[in-house]
Amino acid sequence: ARVPDAAACDVATLGALAPLGRSGKPRVVVLGSGWGAMTFLQGLKADAYEVVVISPRNYFLYTPLLPASATGAVEDRSIVEPVRKQLKSKGFTYLQAEARHIHAGDRKISCVGVASAGSGNVCEFELEYDYLVNAVGSVPNTFGTPGVEEHATFFKEVTHATALRRQVAQALERASLPGTPVEEARELLTFAIVGGGPTGVELAGELYDLLKEDVAKEYPEELMSLLKVVIVELQDHILSMYDRKISEYATAEFKKRAGRGNFEVCLNSRVVAVEEGRLRIADMDSGGERAIPFGACVWSTGIKMHPLCEGLKEELCADDAESCPANVRSLATDKAMRVRGRLAGGRIFALGDCATVERPKSLEAAKRIFCGGGGGRGGGPRGGGGRGGGGPPRG
Repeated sequence: ARVPDAAACDVATLGALAPLGRSGKPRVVVLGSGWGAMTFLQGLKADAYEVVVISPRNYFLYTPLLPASATGAVEDRSIVEPVRKQLKSKGFTYLQAEARHIHAGDRKISCVGVASAGSGNVCEFELEYDYLVNAVGSVPNTFGTPGVEEHATFFKEVTHATALRRQVAQALERASLPGTPVEEARELLTFAIVGGGPTGVELAGELYDLLKEDVAKEYPEELMSLLKVVIVELQDHILSMYDRKISEYATAEFKKRAGRGNFEVCLNSRVVAVEEGRLRIADMDSGGERAIPFGACVWSTGIKMHPLCEGLKEELCADDAESCPANVRSLATDKAMRVRGRLAGGRIFALGDCATVERPKSLEAAKRIFCGGGGGRGGGPRGGGGRGGGGPPRG
């Protein structure tokens, strides 16, 4: 490891970097502290490698309970688990830093220490690797919509849940002040959620239950008629990535809730811009636009490639264009999770949201079975020959 300016780095980082390289073991560098990284580390033999984990987040976040954390149904501390204890028990090294660039040709990573950010000094260092496991995940996708980063709250981290809970509480307090005009209170008590996927739908349900069951007991009754949760979705149904029956059922249930008041479902609607306290949406059928004032807005429309992965992919593609399928918006890997590309050299692996596993044999078999290409037993998913009724092969 190389530390260009030791004076800029905190004691913890310097102490962790100092002994690296003395063991003589192959070095495995793991980027991230989420589901992919921690699952991999749990199964890794402690005595076989020199393992270094680099992540700006020094805890594991149980993301399924994030909506419940935002509404106070569970405590923030109950959905996070510090990673240092687990890593130290296996003899692994942890560095609270952010990987800025992967130099695949030189097998090095450029990093910036997070702990030094508030001190005014920037702790920059490079770390060599024998094997690299990239599990940095993804980042929220704004689709180029103006004002999202300035006026909306993303929903991927525990800090986002905390920020939303604070915004809802502040809106309720301001709306309940004497002399607050009814229209201003109505705007403050409108909470918009952009995105009808699993995150947006669960958050909308949690927030609605919070307002109707808990808030109603503690705030003036006249405010309850002003409360509203609005969910905005581009498609004509929510949960579009699920089975159609599930999607249709969820959409019907949300429409029933909207019929009882305090809830609104805006389908076939595209967000034109997010302004301060105001969401501008356009109807996909008529093209007409309207504004939705809000007291808090959550943006949960989907994810895109992490900038670190974008840089790595650009480097790999420039060296070996054939390893970069045009329709893959992440790092392409084989079935062993090895990143494709000559410079990767079989030493870079990708896990989780930042990876797309390519299984050409499975794809071809699926085409034969479900597209009627022949070649599979029975010629279809319910074909006759053999046990299992001609189901997909293991290839």
